[in-house]
Amino acid sequence: MSLALLLDVPMSLTDKHCISPFDIEGWLADTPMRLEAVRTFDYDRANGPHMLVDMKKRLTNALRDANLPNDNVDRTLEWLSKVVDYENRTTPGRFGGSNALYVISPR
Repeated sequence: MSLALLLDVPMSLTDKHCISPFDIEGWLADTPMRLEAVRTFDYDRANGPHMLVDMKKRLTNALRDANLPNDNVDRTLEWLSKVVDYENRTTPGRFGGSNALYVISPR
C-alpha cells in the first residue's frame, strides 16, 4: 500500500485493498456495532521467509508496471531481511500476521 499511495504504483489484485482496524472502526462509527478485538495469524507470511519471497515478487512487478527502476529491490530486501531477523529474535510472537480476524460486537 505504501507504493500505491506514495508513488501511484499499480498493485496486483491481491494488494488492491488493505483493510486495517482503523478502516473497520470508521465503517462502524455510525452503527450500533464496535470493533471488539483483532486477532492476527499467518505470522510467517507477514514477517518471515515467505514474506521476503513474496515481497521480492510484488516489488519487482509493481515497479516494472509503473516503469520505475527495480535496481534497489535486492538491496531493500537485504535490509528488510535483517529487520525481520532482528525483530523475530528480540520480540518473537509480537508481530501481526498477514491475515486478521476482526471481532465485531454490539456496543
